[in-house]
Amino acid sequence: MVLDDARASTPFKEGWEKHAYRMVLPDGTRSDALEDVFEKHFETPAAPLFDKLIADKALEAADREIFASFLGLMFVRTDGFRHRWAQTQLAREQQKQRLVATSDSMFHAYMQKFEADMRPLSDAEKDEIRHAWLHPEGHDLSVNKGWTLRALVEIEKAAPQLHAMQWSVMSASSDSYFITGDDPVVCTLSPKNDLPFGPSLGNPYVQVTFPLSPKACLLASWDENAPRRINLPSDGVRHCNTLRAIHATRELYGPREDEAVRQLARQYRDARPNSAVDLDEGVELSRVFLHRGNEEPA
Repeated sequence: MVLDDARASTPFKEGWEKHAYRMVLPDGTRSDALEDVFEKHFETPAAPLFDKLIADKALEAADREIFASFLGLMFVRTDGFRHRWAQTQLAREQQKQRLVATSDSMFHAYMQKFEADMRPLSDAEKDEIRHAWLHPEGHDLSVNKGWTLRALVEIEKAAPQLHAMQWSVMSASSDSYFITGDDPVVCTLSPKNDLPFGPSLGNPYVQVTFPLSPKACLLASWDENAPRRINLPSDGVRHCNTLRAIHATRELYGPREDEAVRQLARQYRDARPNSAVDLDEGVELSRVFLHRGNEEPA
């Protein structure tokens, strides 16, 4: 199911992007080596563990570590996560720029350094730069997707946290099934949450879900009393599927064409949670978009 126009589509070339993880090396050549790394070190070792989890078989310590690493990769590799990561990085840079622009002395010193390193600027150009730094909300930032591959290092934090959580497997009722999407690892907060923080992996009330099959979905949380197996009624499955639709960037995947899934796609195609970063209360920052290309953000 493609969210842009809420249309059904067969899996051929859907959910698949050629050279999605292509890197540009220092010598200018392009490399797809990351795809091989993902397959060899994450996807292939994790593949047989799906059946174990679905069948409610206990994982050995090494198996659990393998699947936690795979889950961490699925969390950080998506366009959705990389977009949020880019927003965070660029929001911090915009905060610095705004601080410089509010001070005559700091801005003058910065411009002097820029002119010494790059080229002379006219007064009009300096005024334009200063206005842009003071009012970032008036500009959109287009970020190269290749640059956001740097977000993959976040797996070093995500995998150990996911490994340390309590894992449960939710089973769908006989009259329902789980769908998944192009951002399959979804973090939400338990109704018990009373902290002023978002659903990060470190939040003690976070709930992480990842569909294993149409009939099974992994739930990871910090609840030490969570059961290993949860039989989920149809309304619970519907809630999980709604979360998948809300968090999807563009596509939902299900085992068959279903009007209920199509309706979810229509209803939530513009409902992705606002992931804008608020580093300075009351200041609106630039919108960030990802594009294919080789350039890095200025």
